Amino acid sequence: MPFAGEQIAVNDILAGDKSLGDAADALIAGTDLKDNDLDGLKEHSKESESMWASDDPVDSLTFQLESSQELETVFVYNYNHPYLTGSGIKTADVQVWQDGSWKTVKKGFELEPAQGSEDYDMPSVIELEPVKTDKVRFANLITFNDAAPIGLSEVAFYKVRGPEAILISPEDDAKLRVSDSITLSWAPGRNAQQHEIHIGDSPDTLESMGTLETESAIVNGLERGKKYYWRVDSIDEQDNAHASRIRSFQLAGDIVGHWVFDGLEDGFAPDAVGERDAELSGNASIAPDAGKYWSALKLDGKSSAKILPLNLESDGVTITGWIKATEKPSGVTGLMMTRDAGTVAGINLLGSELRYHWDQGNWDWGSGLDIPTGQWTFVALVVQPQQATLYMHDGNEMQSSVHMGPHSAEEFYGDFGLGLDPGRNDRYFTGLMDDVRVYDYSLKPNEVESVCKNESMPSTGELAVVGVERSKLEPMSEQAGDTGEQSADDKNNMLPVLTIVGIIAGIGIFSAFVKRGKSD
Repeated sequence: MPFAGEQIAVNDILAGDKSLGDAADALIAGTDLKDNDLDGLKEHSKESESMWASDDPVDSLTFQLESSQELETVFVYNYNHPYLTGSGIKTADVQVWQDGSWKTVKKGFELEPAQGSEDYDMPSVIELEPVKTDKVRFANLITFNDAAPIGLSEVAFYKVRGPEAILISPEDDAKLRVSDSITLSWAPGRNAQQHEIHIGDSPDTLESMGTLETESAIVNGLERGKKYYWRVDSIDEQDNAHASRIRSFQLAGDIVGHWVFDGLEDGFAPDAVGERDAELSGNASIAPDAGKYWSALKLDGKSSAKILPLNLESDGVTITGWIKATEKPSGVTGLMMTRDAGTVAGINLLGSELRYHWDQGNWDWGSGLDIPTGQWTFVALVVQPQQATLYMHDGNEMQSSVHMGPHSAEEFYGDFGLGLDPGRNDRYFTGLMDDVRVYDYSLKPNEVESVCKNESMPSTGELAVVGVERSKLEPMSEQAGDTGEQSADDKNNMLPVLTIVGIIAGIGIFSAFVKRGKSD
């Protein structure tokens, strides 16, 4: 697929001489384009409401651009209805408005039919000699079935490509729920030979991270919760630097609940990091000096603690805690679970074997990790999009078991229960529970170890771009000036122009924790 410049916004579309009004959004908004198969190309939906089709015969479509622009490229996604691809446009005269009249720049241009599937990611590309215009018309329309109605899925217009990098990812002010690394990516500007990356913790203190000949850069050493600013400079054949607009991103994710059970306030065990206090029910109580660290939640097999919905809506979640079974478990026992409003997820036992639920399934997978009776045991569930890991530390060593397979996002809209499987009256835990935590991201193994040891999270290391030795850097360009204004490219680049690397992951962990210990 060819390079293209900034996308040009469209103000209105006329079918013949009649404005499409709000119906034009289906053709120009780009909201029905998503990279579902993660190949860098966005597929168009096959749902009819995501496209436009005429009610009556139409001989032309006119696109009113937001202003007069140097137009070079047009992308056309044909009508992608699974049973009506024949209503797509087969040929059209492409015309531009110049000097008060229409000028034909492509006579009888042939477009490719849509696939009629969710895998439709290759639009027809109309390449023009650069021409300045504020209106484009598709005239003398002929469909594949040579009959009405006429339909299209999406149309996008692009200016002449300049020297600056475009299609920059991640988007500005992105909140990234990632755990291992983050990849910055872009499409090179015209005649770009190299790219220089600048990163900093404010727009005014960007530091050169070195130059690369690639079109992406993996960055390590980022702190979770911290906001970073960055830009990429395209270096041309004369060593001139052409700066992109400064963008920002932040590694999202935090500890969203922490219950230490060191006391009660009006029947609630306070949440140490938020406002989701745990409400004790039945004979549940706080057992002073009986906990792993101090006090603990005491459960008699008929009682529990309930926490308001976590509302995580995530496929990256970590649940941890310490348990001490005072009698050998039998059957299914809920430990830290939610079961309500479409979500069944969390840690449970089958007999004494550590298990979990996720997405109303995965309960039948056996971890092979057996919980001892009468001994404090650390348990954890770490969910990632393609796997889940159960951890157990029985006082001797950390053990883990991995279950491979897709794990879609869970909502956690229902109450979160401690010591039971919510919605069931026969799955209660008998014993003690302490230091329960929930994170809205996937902890790495060394971070799980830190939680188990009640230590602060491990250091993320020095901020660095993979493959670049900063000690040997000689930046090719001074930090270029930047107005901070957002271009039409930045606001509207929503269609694929070429395959680029998207956000892969992110590195660096910064999380709140509560240090606890028994009194002397």
